[in-house]
Amino acid sequence: MSCFIAISQNAKENDIVCNLLPTIKSDSKMNISLNELSKTDYERYKNENSNEIVLFKNSDSIEKILITKYPKIFFKEDGNILKVKFDGESKYFVNNNIPDKTFSNYSIKGMFKDYFIINEEFYESWSCTVVNVKTNKLYTLPSNPIFINETLFYSYSNYYGEEELKVIDVINNKDFLLTFSNVSFLSFYNSSNHIMFEVECMYSSEKKYLKLLLLP
Repeated sequence: MSCFIAISQNAKENDIVCNLLPTIKSDSKMNISLNELSKTDYERYKNENSNEIVLFKNSDSIEKILITKYPKIFFKEDGNILKVKFDGESKYFVNNNIPDKTFSNYSIKGMFKDYFIINEEFYESWSCTVVNVKTNKLYTLPSNPIFINETLFYSYSNYYGEEELKVIDVINNKDFLLTFSNVSFLSFYNSSNHIMFEVECMYSSEKKYLKLLLLP
């Protein structure tokens, strides 16, 4: 994967530097550009995401509908286990509400177009799985997805003090994960194939603004 990063790190000798450089993890050859913005530029194009997820109130009812409508994808096993088949493989979601390290719980949280979103909670972690019932593909994210369009989405979360941003490119079957160690995510929005986000620096409490561009 190639990545162009243009982050200004100008500081005086005694200033606390806000390190905006992420760790990049990816098995894909995806081209991205990460740039720092001014607050004015960040606010200029700020908008609400029009691709909202439809949230479900009754996970059990939705699960029954999915098992009936998509019997080749969703199966119920042993009462507390949901089996999802994809690409010749299977993933199991388990409800085990015992208050110890074996605890796990899942719920079908919502949908967007042909995607269904399953949240999982564990003893000390959490995860989100997105299932496309049209293509029979499955994607793992740190939290609920934000859809830029039907084939491009991202997700962000805090995991043990590190901020994670994961992007999925469905058409090209690519993904990447950015991990930031020294900032906290405050807000996000997207414009076309740009992901814009505001962060707060951990040590200086400065607010910074970044633009992530997905290159062809």
